[in-house]
Amino acid sequence: MLRLWNSNDYVQLLTVSGGGWGDPLDRDPDLVRDDVLDEKLSVSYVQIEYGVVLDPDTLLVDQVATERLRDEMRNQRNSNCNPKTEV
Repeated sequence: MLRLWNSNDYVQLLTVSGGGWGDPLDRDPDLVRDDVLDEKLSVSYVQIEYGVVLDPDTLLVDQVATERLRDEMRNQRNSNCNPKTEV
């Protein structure tokens, strides 16, 4: 979308979720939950990207479901990995 601004207009852009550091599946689920509570991330996003399962009503972390989902996500990564063969 292109928008022309006037010379006296003030524009402020706010973004969240920079590149981060480390594996998202290793991030503390309670810190991920804090981002949802701060409305930086959605419940569905943290489940897909961080493997954190939150109860949609209480927004509490479901520890068992989170651990299970993260294990599944790690296993999926590993099964998609094609190790190079030595020549």
